[in-house]
Amino acid sequence: MRRSRGKSDPTDAENAVCAVLSERAMAIPKEQSGAAEAIRAVCIARRSAVKAKTQAINQLRALLVSAPRKSVSAL
Repeated sequence: MRRSRGKSDPTDAENAVCAVLSERAMAIPKEQSGAAEAIRAVCIARRSAVKAKTQAINQLRALLVSAPRKSVSAL
């Protein structure tokens, strides 16, 4: 039913408040254990590495496109 109307942050907030006040909220906080934190750190590092790789590739492509033909052929 709600899907047809789209996402609404105010509606989500109201539903969250009602769930907490009625003690229906069953949210479980993220684990702070060593394993969970290590996996989270690895995921963040990977995301950062992929972003840096993409930026480097884009810079190289831009250099190749804008470089003089003599310079490109020397590569």
